[in-house]
Amino acid sequence: MIRLVPLSLLLTALMGSAAMAAEPSVCTSLCSEQKNVCRKQAQRSTELDSNPLIGTAPRNSDERTLAKLQDGTLEQRGRERSDFQKRKSERDSACNDSYLRCSAACSAPVPAAGESSVVIKRR
Repeated sequence: MIRLVPLSLLLTALMGSAAMAAEPSVCTSLCSEQKNVCRKQAQRSTELDSNPLIGTAPRNSDERTLAKLQDGTLEQRGRERSDFQKRKSERDSACNDSYLRCSAACSAPVPAAGESSVVIKRR
């Protein structure tokens, strides 16, 4: 997470500059890198969803037996699996949406020097 903050700040600064829009291939490669970072983070989050934290595993046979009994019904496990797939899909979708916004910003026309994207209305 700590590594993502400087990377996202750098990408934001670079994406806003006119020089990056003049080089769409550089801009697109930055978008692809951002998408790869997002997917890796989503995969780590998904792994944390599916794997229990260290120290929560049963330590002896009695605890393992109790854990098996408390596992729940097939219906409950099916619901949990469905919720897991839904979270994974939402994370992947967020990465794709971010990539599409980034690539759209790369292909947006840059105003020429002296032009402005702001329109001022006078009364």
